[in-house]
Amino acid sequence: MTTNGAAVTKTTRYEYYLKDPKANDPIFKTRIDYSDGSKSFKWPTGTKMQDVGMYRQGDLTDAFGDDPVVLVEGEKTADALNARGYVAVSLPGGSGQRDLSALDVLKAWPDSTIYVSPDNDAVGLKAATAWYEHLKRIHPKVKWVPPVIERPGGDFADLLSDFSTDQDAEARFEVAVRLDTALDGPPGPTPAEVPKKQADPWEDFNDLADEPEEEMVSFGLFSEGTWIVAGAPKLGKSWFCLSYAHGLSIGGAVLGSIQVEPCDVLALILEDGRRRYKKRIKERVESLPRPDRGRYLIRFKWPRLDQESLDRLEADIQLRTAAGRKGCVGIDTGTKLRPLDEKNSSIYMGDYNFLDPLTEVAQRNHCLIMVVAHTRKAPSVDFIDSVIGSHGISGAVDGIAVLSRERHSKQATLEITGRDGDEQKHYLQWDPIANGWLLTEEPDQATEKRRAVQFMVDRIKGVLAENDKPMGLLAIRMALGADKNAVKDAAEYAVETEQILATGKGVKNDPVLYSLPIPDAG
Repeated sequence: MTTNGAAVTKTTRYEYYLKDPKANDPIFKTRIDYSDGSKSFKWPTGTKMQDVGMYRQGDLTDAFGDDPVVLVEGEKTADALNARGYVAVSLPGGSGQRDLSALDVLKAWPDSTIYVSPDNDAVGLKAATAWYEHLKRIHPKVKWVPPVIERPGGDFADLLSDFSTDQDAEARFEVAVRLDTALDGPPGPTPAEVPKKQADPWEDFNDLADEPEEEMVSFGLFSEGTWIVAGAPKLGKSWFCLSYAHGLSIGGAVLGSIQVEPCDVLALILEDGRRRYKKRIKERVESLPRPDRGRYLIRFKWPRLDQESLDRLEADIQLRTAAGRKGCVGIDTGTKLRPLDEKNSSIYMGDYNFLDPLTEVAQRNHCLIMVVAHTRKAPSVDFIDSVIGSHGISGAVDGIAVLSRERHSKQATLEITGRDGDEQKHYLQWDPIANGWLLTEEPDQATEKRRAVQFMVDRIKGVLAENDKPMGLLAIRMALGADKNAVKDAAEYAVETEQILATGKGVKNDPVLYSLPIPDAG
């Protein structure tokens, strides 16, 4: 059998019932798919759309109380949702049906929220808008689900096709996320309809000077944009990000005292793994409230950043920000997302090209993206230079935060600098009850002095490592450009704590030479 020369590849029959309660026999709509990608539909002779009820209308009788009902464009999508345990219906004529009286049956389920889900194309948007407007006149709870997949024409069936039959929980969760972030009405054109952005025009200096200042979205210590959160291995930076993100997802006080509005959180936990992160979450919720369901979402795998995976991340962000909710993304660690093929890039351009697209996404959607990174072993005078990588990092992101603490200490220092030059220094205290960091007052003078001495020790060790030979105090002080007494006190403390060695083989005016301990051969 052929139509216009195209062979039939598949025939599917869908069961419908007439609205007339006396008509108990089913009627069948037949879908015919052809080899050229086209399709056609056939009804029994004499069938009128205004006489036919919705597809899978019988499933409504199985809905409990306030179970959600999803209105979709076609039978295939309704079947895909039904297979995952959701009640989904569609009109017999799909997007081409003008008579919408079949929707009136939904008045009998006033406690259920009706979710209108268009296909991601102009036809689907236009049809679903008409459904939405009709339902708003007859039903108290109607929501609009933005396109669930970026591909033109994409729908819930396409989204669910990525999950195997034994991934039912994961598939149901993906649907639940879309329903949780539904809008109160159609937001405008679908992503497939939005034209490509044109080149920005030249703007006059005076016009910019006269424009009202745009307020940046605040996330407590951080503003919208991409921020590096760096620290040495195993010193608490992942715990800091968990503490901060958990606070954002709840709203109120972050780190115990910083007031923030509730925020949606997407966490890409790519290094610690599911088991360890689950353990940390369980420890947190023993004494702290949980976020609302859907506010804090976690994934443990994500493809390395190319255009497709970046678009996918932005689409998930937009599902939340389109609903008028603030969004935060945590990436732990950024190394796990970095593209592997950077053979033709300099170190600077590799760092910049990795982070700059994330920054554009954050600025475009007015959200916060926190990227966890590591610091160098060697000490740095400027805390920004302690972040592993080149200056391409600081050039690509909106801000950098460096967490530092002494081993075995329950106190830490957080130094922050942003693109606008606002520099901050905060002190943190580990709270064993909350299992997280809390903002605290400035440490006492003795603690601060010890930190300053240790900071100078680290600088001395850096100079010794760089010169790779014993040096006197004078040579060390000249290399550092530091105060004589500060260097002398730090050197004595370093020898006492066995961080460096001292010998008496110097010159007359500089009799003591200092060197790093010889590494253990074992």
